[in-house]
Amino acid sequence: MTTLTLFDIFRRILLVIVSCYVTVQLVSFIWRWRSASRSADRTRRVLARYLELSVLRTKLRPFHSDLAQIAVLTIILAILVTWHH
Repeated sequence: MTTLTLFDIFRRILLVIVSCYVTVQLVSFIWRWRSASRSADRTRRVLARYLELSVLRTKLRPFHSDLAQIAVLTIILAILVTWHH
């Protein structure tokens, strides 16, 4: 059985707080973006729609090597953290 140190408790609490903060900020940004793109003039609405479609149409194929590298590094990090404990 592992014991929780004060640092482990602090780290977990900080993780929860930062995750909640990032989620709230992301939702707030999306909400402001959508409301601004709906109430703006025609030029801004067209630009907003174009950007939304560009993000939705982004294909992962050009980034497959980068994504594979990130996955491998994440697995290595998880193994190292597991071995450390």
